[in-house]
Amino acid sequence: MDVGSGNGSPGIPLAITSNFEHVLLVEPRLKRTAFLRHVIAKLMLRNTEVARERVENLQVGLSPPDWITLQAIDLNEDIILSLKKLSMETTRVVWLTSRDHPPIPAAEKIELPESSNKIWIFRLDQS
Repeated sequence: MDVGSGNGSPGIPLAITSNFEHVLLVEPRLKRTAFLRHVIAKLMLRNTEVARERVENLQVGLSPPDWITLQAIDLNEDIILSLKKLSMETTRVVWLTSRDHPPIPAAEKIELPESSNKIWIFRLDQS
């Protein structure tokens, strides 16, 4: 699941290069959703779909994702709570951001050379 897909990154490259059974791009804005659907059709990505929805409003009951990616999203308590409802204990979250502070204490940071961007990887506590 790629939350706030916008231009399709990293969701579409992951759909192309990975063996994921299903990729869900979550994007609330109409124009961006239309763009994503067009790209998916042109690339014939049969394992990929777009949900025009805010992550906070996604239906619980979807198959829990193994991975969730977020980029350029303010990872606040509401979004973390929404992600917890959609995920399972083993779901890994990958947050691409410029923030220096971890979203949760147990998050692991990956620094990108020559970049102010960071990648935080963590699991959501299901308790």
